[in-house]
Amino acid sequence: MITDLPLVLYRATVSALADATRASPLPEYFVFFEAKRSHSTKVLEALLHHAWAVDPSTLIVTACSERELVEDFAMGPASDGDVRLFEDGYDTQHIFYCDPARTQFFLRPQTQARLQPAQFESARRRLELQARRAFDVARRASDRDWIAGHAAARGAA
Repeated sequence: MITDLPLVLYRATVSALADATRASPLPEYFVFFEAKRSHSTKVLEALLHHAWAVDPSTLIVTACSERELVEDFAMGPASDGDVRLFEDGYDTQHIFYCDPARTQFFLRPQTQARLQPAQFESARRRLELQARRAFDVARRASDRDWIAGHAAARGAA
């Protein structure tokens, strides 16, 4: 008797060679999909072939299961739950998250519903980090202007 294998949640990082230019690196897209463990690559290639109208041989794909993302690659605390699936890197002070504009889902409705709050939270954190960085740049520019103005005033006196 053959039993159906359960579906596994995967997140793939996909770059399309057609998007490459000499001036910029390949843009990355994040694709969440579900497949049986033994067929994940074939399923993703078929999905992208039809959804993106591309030849799968023109794509660079790295796929990890939900378990691999959480157990092996997650940077955030375990209390972050599904938000950890949207982590995309880190430095000494920050965790970076997938760009929602470059994220696509091929999921069952219940899995999509489960991930929506996590995507919202990761997008909020991403915007917060961008705002903090912009504020820091503006503050440093203001400090430089104040120092330059202060030095000019001292020189004039």
